[in-house]
Amino acid sequence: MLRNRAAGRRRPTGLAAALLAAPFLFPALPGVHPLAAQDVTIVDYEPRKTLVVPENPLTRAKFPFVDIHGHQRGERMSAADVDRLVGEMDELNMAVMVNLSGGSGFSLTNGLENMTARNPSRFIFFANTNFFGVGEPGWGEGGRRAAGRGREERGRGPEDLQGPGNG
Repeated sequence: MLRNRAAGRRRPTGLAAALLAAPFLFPALPGVHPLAAQDVTIVDYEPRKTLVVPENPLTRAKFPFVDIHGHQRGERMSAADVDRLVGEMDELNMAVMVNLSGGSGFSLTNGLENMTARNPSRFIFFANTNFFGVGEPGWGEGGRRAAGRGREERGRGPEDLQGPGNG
């Protein structure tokens, strides 16, 4: 920007001048409203594909893998639901699913029973903390006792995912 000393005002130069002049140098296309592009929402936006390569969709992993971030509500799953899930895991070649929503207390116990009764090596459950009553006297001690019970009920925590020598 250069300063017009006589008037005490600045006038645009360089990029600022080009941006201000752009609408006059590049008029809108006839019949196209300049704000028409803003009418398209992210849901409706479908960009034109420019990359053309042969497709090779993969539907099954070459090697068995572990899904380390699952959220199954095991206490609500029927035997048929678990069988369907295990079937889907087999189709993908998923060996193990880590369920981060294992719950605590009754939900942990029931979830473990529902999901591991017929498939003991396919699921790892994280035992979750129940925050009901947090801040009340004795809550911390109750949480430690519940965590111990979760361990006894085969619930797992992050340290259980570390292999030998990785801890």
